[in-house]
Amino acid sequence: TDPLAGNYDAANVPNTDDGSCEYGPWGDIPNTDCNMTVLLPADLDITVEGETLSGSIWISVYDADGNVCGSSLYTPGEVNSVAVWGAELDGQTESGDPNYADYGMEPGETLNWMVMSDGEEIGAVVTYGFGAGTYSCFGLSGLSSLTATSVVTQAIDLNLGWNIWSTYVAPE
Repeated sequence: TDPLAGNYDAANVPNTDDGSCEYGPWGDIPNTDCNMTVLLPADLDITVEGETLSGSIWISVYDADGNVCGSSLYTPGEVNSVAVWGAELDGQTESGDPNYADYGMEPGETLNWMVMSDGEEIGAVVTYGFGAGTYSCFGLSGLSSLTATSVVTQAIDLNLGWNIWSTYVAPE
């Protein structure tokens, strides 16, 4: 009965809410007064852990605070999109929840991507076919590729003799 649910079927809407709405692995994502649309084309090039995607996968965008601000179930060969929700423009919410005003992307904030694969959240790097990789209210972008990997590598060039270096790898 909820058009925001991932399993909503406009051709077969039930008369009563039977609790069967599915919102994906991140639950019901709150909508706000402004969003950005990111196109997921039918021919989106997706690899997860080095393997080309053959089945459906949940794709999401999260903000700098780690809040998931939009998600979509993507199936190769089908056009889809992600509605990326922004922070309330006036800082007020209809729900009255004082924490809700902090939810959502800020103008100019980088879109951070991840997928859910086999119950694991995996960070992703994307390439844009058009538009920007930063949030803008009523903005429009489109992906051309998405590469998700949980392996983080770092190459350090060492000179002959003594070397001093420091490193910190935080895959999150």
